[in-house]
Amino acid sequence: MKEFDVLAAKTCGLKKVRTRHSPEPTEPLNTLPPEFLVLIRAARACETFRFLKADCTAEKSAIGVSTLWRDVKRKTFVPPVRTSSRSVAWVEAEVDALLAAKALMSRTGKTINLAQFVAALIEQPT
Repeated sequence: MKEFDVLAAKTCGLKKVRTRHSPEPTEPLNTLPPEFLVLIRAARACETFRFLKADCTAEKSAIGVSTLWRDVKRKTFVPPVRTSSRSVAWVEAEVDALLAAKALMSRTGKTINLAQFVAALIEQPT
């Protein structure tokens, strides 16, 4: 682990979790451009993922915590998952995919509906 990762793990309370590989995306994803589908597939293919608490998620996304919650409410940011009865956290691979999509939109000039991207990203394949 890099020094920054160790420091982030201590300050952000990161947890490692294993998951099994998800199948290919379903039909609603076909409306997104292929380069954005690649980001979704990469996030779903992640075998180990970490949870990020709100402050670390906001810091990683370069937004404030209140903006994070506002974007979650607007469905333009991935929602958190419940980690216990009184705690929520964000899946780092989903946050990374969303940030990569925003960077791709900024660098290429392509625009997509972020709410549609988020919905496709968190959709549970059948």
